Amino acid sequence: MHWKGPYYPKDLPAKDFLSQYAEDFQTVEVNNTFYKLPEISTLKHWKGTVPKDFIFSVKASRYITHVKKLKDPKSSLKKFFSRMEYLKKNLGVILFQLPPKWGLNLERFETFLQALPKGYRYAFEFRETSWLSKDVYKLLKK
Repeated sequence: MHWKGPYYPKDLPAKDFLSQYAEDFQTVEVNNTFYKLPEISTLKHWKGTVPKDFIFSVKASRYITHVKKLKDPKSSLKKFFSRMEYLKKNLGVILFQLPPKWGLNLERFETFLQALPKGYRYAFEFRETSWLSKDVYKLLKK
């Protein structure tokens, strides 16, 4: 691990990295949620390891953004949020990173936005320039 030594003490076990990190920082971006949903036991461990006001910002599953490309979002969102519910009070922004070669699909995006549960904060990373449009911004403002 490239952070062992420069940041984490060399003798610190990996299971203690998060508690060490939480001593210096109040938030973390979790990228591995993009690749695989964490087990419930892992989420409970994370929450139990950090102070009560610590914030986890997570990247949404690539299954939602890259495989399904936001299509038929209800079941995939339900599965994702059933896990994220364990971090609810400690959950910061949920980032949806769209594929770099997927062009604007305004109708699908609007359907997806309507399916998102209320009470969370969302961010979108548009990696293809056709998404950078006034129509998309109007939908995001709703």
